Amino acid sequence: MLLLMVALRLARRQIIAYGILAGLLDLVIWLPGDPFYESTRSFLATATFQVLIVWRLWHRSRPAWVLAFLVALLSILLLGVLRLEFGTAAELVVLVAQVLVLTASSIWAYVWSTGRVPAASS
Repeated sequence: MLLLMVALRLARRQIIAYGILAGLLDLVIWLPGDPFYESTRSFLATATFQVLIVWRLWHRSRPAWVLAFLVALLSILLLGVLRLEFGTAAELVVLVAQVLVLTASSIWAYVWSTGRVPAASS
């Protein structure tokens, strides 16, 4: 039981790290060069999407994990075909970090395990 609680805490820390990376990604996109936000509305939509993904990951949502993973991976592939400016390179670094966090064994087990995880008192 203790091992399960330690794994739960580690997975939750990694979800927080993913959320921080998502926020960092929003800041990186404001840097000069491509890509960029079209408007404040597109920024707010992206931030809302990221908050929802983190919230659902916190609650062990498999579709949220798949969506977060695919968005990060496809963004890496799409940015790879663009010319590399500073903003694009910085975004690539953050996106690769997001993929690495999502594929860490503890968050993988947390989201994809079939057993019940006791509620953590945070």
